Amino acid sequence: MKFNKISQKLKKKLNDSKGMALMATLIFTFVISTLGIALLTMTNNDTKLTTLEKESSEAFYFADSGINRAINYLERAATPPIASVIGINDTLNGTKWIDSEGNKYDLGASLNPGKYYKIEMTLQTVGSTRAYKIISTGKLVGPNRNAIRVIEQLVDVTNFAEYAYFSNNEGDNIWFYDGDTIDGRLHTNGQLRIDGSPTFKGLVTSATEPIIWGGGDEHFEIFDTYGYRLGVDEYIPLPQHRDISGTDDPQSLQSIAMGGWTSPGSGVYVPNDGIGNRTGGIYVDGNLDALSLTTVNGLSVINFRQVSTNTKITLLPTGSVDPYDGTTVTSDKTVIKEEGTVDPIYYNGLTNGLLYVNGAINHLEATETNGGLKGKLTIAATDDITITNDIKYKSIIDHPEIDIHADGADLSSITDSLGLISENDIVLNTINSITDLEIHAILMALGDSIRNQDYDLSNYYKNTGVLTIFGGLIQVQRGPVGTFDSWSNEIITGYDKDYNFDDRMTNPTLDAIPPYFPTTGNYEPIYWMESNG
Repeated sequence: MKFNKISQKLKKKLNDSKGMALMATLIFTFVISTLGIALLTMTNNDTKLTTLEKESSEAFYFADSGINRAINYLERAATPPIASVIGINDTLNGTKWIDSEGNKYDLGASLNPGKYYKIEMTLQTVGSTRAYKIISTGKLVGPNRNAIRVIEQLVDVTNFAEYAYFSNNEGDNIWFYDGDTIDGRLHTNGQLRIDGSPTFKGLVTSATEPIIWGGGDEHFEIFDTYGYRLGVDEYIPLPQHRDISGTDDPQSLQSIAMGGWTSPGSGVYVPNDGIGNRTGGIYVDGNLDALSLTTVNGLSVINFRQVSTNTKITLLPTGSVDPYDGTTVTSDKTVIKEEGTVDPIYYNGLTNGLLYVNGAINHLEATETNGGLKGKLTIAATDDITITNDIKYKSIIDHPEIDIHADGADLSSITDSLGLISENDIVLNTINSITDLEIHAILMALGDSIRNQDYDLSNYYKNTGVLTIFGGLIQVQRGPVGTFDSWSNEIITGYDKDYNFDDRMTNPTLDAIPPYFPTTGNYEPIYWMESNG
């Protein structure tokens, strides 16, 4: 009896143990399952997060590609674009999605799976500052793919045309003196020499300290209005972006003028594709004895003389009258006619505004008598450019009320601009023609200087005169244009200077800078940030 009770108690305890073991097994199984589910969920979430991060990075990099494309456009543009030019460019005005192959789609279009970016560029203008704000949106499209990243960047660049005066070296004995007026921003990498109190109507900067004052009399008050800065931080190298000659660089002026065309040898040409379409600007192989920029019956006409050959190139915009057959032009044309030939040769399209001379220009003029220069043009030569007569803009000739000497004058009616670039010197040589000389142009001499060939000849050979420049001067070393009496500060030989900066060059709302005129460098970032769009 007693044994049975013990047996029953053992059985009960055993049954209780089995129940606890089962309970423990169930609890363990639940815990393991929960941990497994949690682990799977975490793994799935990590996978999703990794995918999202990857897609977000792809959208970011594509947005960055849009920024790079916009800056590339700016650096390749003939001139810094104004707002209206940006507004009609559907790559830049924010109205198109662009895929990896460059195809464009309307904003409301149904996009195929893939990567896209959208660029919105705006010109930011504060005073004379010319900067561009670029907002680029990168976007991924596809099943469960909707990553979007937005990058914003502000970039700026200074064009050499924005300087009234620029030199790399001021020479050993060339001075600014009382009679000098620099009507805009001045920069030299060399040392400034100042005698008396010249007038500076813009910021003065020099990479070399100190200023050397004539007679030891310092006149820092001349900088009170616009200020000055000195020191190595102000150093600006001459053209480091867009070389002048050479075809290895597709952005050199020579390459841009040639447009992929190959010169057959000495002569004057309109580079073309062989089937009647112009591909670049105007190309001259060999020295030019004379180059005359004229306006005839409202048309821009350029006359060339090379040895005994005279050539004429006329630009015929749509709606103009063809001077050779009297018909109305229905689409833009460039026509070239060599003297002695029967028929002119026509090319579709106007030249790109760049005239490149592989040699020297021995005589250059654009006189009022011959109508002056019409339109925008940059002339680049590998050797000296010699100016022998006035160079004037047609729109200034047509508007004599425009006072290029007046501060704050309204220059908006001037529609012409000229850039002159020599890889050697720009020389003034008017000993047998006129006394005073007037030049409307931005002058750049990369070999040495802009100089008067007869700056130190006595009055027996040449009367003194006034050199009036409306534009700007950029040169390696400041060249002499005359001599003066250090006691009286009066001109003795050569030219007295009347330099007037063309304020249009610093007006970001005007498309005035000559085509492809060199900048001081690549577009530089002012700020960069990721945006919410």
